Amino acid sequence: MPTFEGDLAVIRRILVVAAAAVALILAPSVASAYNAPALTCTVSDSTPTAGTPVTVTCSGATPGETLTLTANGTQTLTAVANAS
Repeated sequence: MPTFEGDLAVIRRILVVAAAAVALILAPSVASAYNAPALTCTVSDSTPTAGTPVTVTCSGATPGETLTLTANGTQTLTAVANAS
């Protein structure tokens, strides 16, 4: 016959497994990229061919703020916003 302590151990294990499952499910949403709500950017060509220059213009950044351009998951350029 199970004891009360044995039942508590099973319940604890179930809660730990459930908490771990929830953490694994929520982890990708926490790790997603941050999209700055006040920053607006335009791209001169949204579908450039390889080797074609592209101009990215952003507004809404605070002067002195560091901006990082990432393409295909790779950091490609870091720039500091100016006052214009």
